[in-house]
Amino acid sequence: MQEAFPGLCIDELNEEHATRWFAEVNQQMEPGTANRAFGFLRLTLLRQRTLHAL
Repeated sequence: MQEAFPGLCIDELNEEHATRWFAEVNQQMEPGTANRAFGFLRLTLLRQRTLHAL
């Protein structure tokens, strides 16, 4: 996360940041890389939300 979004905390990320990152990764890496990374991020955030609710 720190490499993808330098200088930003996770709670500062917005749709523009994610969209820009997604487009850059799709251009620089093999197809599907951004989708896989996004899936990991989504699972991490959902887990964090679940743990925070306990």
